Amino acid sequence: MSLLIQPAGAQILHANFVGDFSSFLYLSPIALDNLPRRGGVPILFPQFADRGALPKHGFARNRTWQCVSSSQSGQVFQGHYRLQILPRDVKEWPHSAMLDLHYVLTATEFILNLNIQNCGENAFLWTGGLHPYWHVADLLQSRIFGLQNTFYNDRYLAGSHLDKNAELTLSENALERLYLGAPALELVTKERRIRLECEGFTEWMIWNPGAEDSLSFIDLPKTDWKRFVCIEPVIANASNEIKPGEMFEGALRTTLLT
Repeated sequence: MSLLIQPAGAQILHANFVGDFSSFLYLSPIALDNLPRRGGVPILFPQFADRGALPKHGFARNRTWQCVSSSQSGQVFQGHYRLQILPRDVKEWPHSAMLDLHYVLTATEFILNLNIQNCGENAFLWTGGLHPYWHVADLLQSRIFGLQNTFYNDRYLAGSHLDKNAELTLSENALERLYLGAPALELVTKERRIRLECEGFTEWMIWNPGAEDSLSFIDLPKTDWKRFVCIEPVIANASNEIKPGEMFEGALRTTLLT
């Protein structure tokens, strides 16, 4: 049982439950000079993907966070990282905010809390969330349960669609779906079954580049698209407003079932 986090982006790179020899997070073996690493849990703020004028997924994942605390007691790892943003820090985003990431890893649970406080005098809008890469032994034999009767927008299909299937199966084709709801999910793979629950965040983004599109990623081995699926708790369909002095609180709870 172990956990590895880097101050760059407060990105958790590795974590495994007790008795589990492999991380339940995927991390590419190819490390480039630029940030963030391909894998782990990048933090997306204050912009989701390319839905705005900022660089893709915003700037929080590219900045160095302060380690406020980090400890291990028996089978419990916990810590707290903080990022302070001042109006002069980012020309295109002249606001003041404090981001706090709290993490807890136990024998069977992995909990992330992301708090975003408006420390300025003006309200601001943001989109984003957490971008975990869940490790799977074989994507083609993995399934996601819990999305039935949830509407979604698909990058490759026009309009909004209702998922009528009891399970979402994965293939070699690129997948990018924003589910317009955040029900509890189960990810079932060859090696484990985990339950995913979120609070504060309003949607799930399900993503995998697929066999063809992954070839354009210079930080991803040729066949490693089969080794992960991103199930991301996010706010993306509509911006969230945080008024002066107020705070957004988002959480992701992962529970090992079998």
